[in-house]
Amino acid sequence: MAFWRLACVLLVSLGAVAAHAAELVPHRALYKMNMLSARSGAGVETVEGEMIADWAESCDGWTLDHRSVFDVTYTQGQAVRIVSNVATWESRDGREYRFNVTNKTNDETSDRVEGHARLDARSGGKAVFDQPAPKSSDLPAGTIFPTAHSRVVLDVVGAGPSILSHTVFDGLTDEGALQVSTVVGDEVPADRDANMAALKGLRSWPVQMAFFPIGKGSVEPEQEIGMRLFENGVGDAMVLDFGDFKVRATLVRLEIGKRPACGT
Repeated sequence: MAFWRLACVLLVSLGAVAAHAAELVPHRALYKMNMLSARSGAGVETVEGEMIADWAESCDGWTLDHRSVFDVTYTQGQAVRIVSNVATWESRDGREYRFNVTNKTNDETSDRVEGHARLDARSGGKAVFDQPAPKSSDLPAGTIFPTAHSRVVLDVVGAGPSILSHTVFDGLTDEGALQVSTVVGDEVPADRDANMAALKGLRSWPVQMAFFPIGKGSVEPEQEIGMRLFENGVGDAMVLDFGDFKVRATLVRLEIGKRPACGT
């Protein structure tokens, strides 16, 4: 999993969490990125950038528009800019999912992933890719999409420490689903001095997610994400662990949107 994907997974997950956590949850969030640490010999000098997530609710589902920009400097002096744009839509019943991903390295397109997926009520499902090449992929029984995964996580927050494991398909690459292990900790005391008005006084929990490839027998996750998840679905104090180095994502701007006026 390339490190641009971890940022995308994070924002897709956060947008999905917001879909279930509160009534007034559509939002636009800006995160600043800075390298926290690097393992000796990793070859990475600095990582800086930003992520923007614009999550919106529609009458038939939820949409997320995400953009991340990473400026990476290596110890040998090479500088690389990686830009990722992701648009997803998930139906309210968790059965349908659409995804469109474009990644650029130094202004040249390096990856494109586009397609849709559908889950069956009893068995698995199928993902159909139009890009990077036409193909289809079976999804194993028990697979869920990001919003459904976040609903399961939110069902256990507040009930004490919990450990969950699910097969999740996000469509961010054409490699299929991932096994996601999630650990939810005890509630964090409300932050009365939060720098974002929408977060003041809200309940929150530490959440850690680890991502494993399916069918490779790996006992170590490819990457991990840690965050503080607020009850309105917004995440802050994030740490993205890429193995060789870690990046901190800090929430610097938050705009709360409005729900649509849908008929009953």
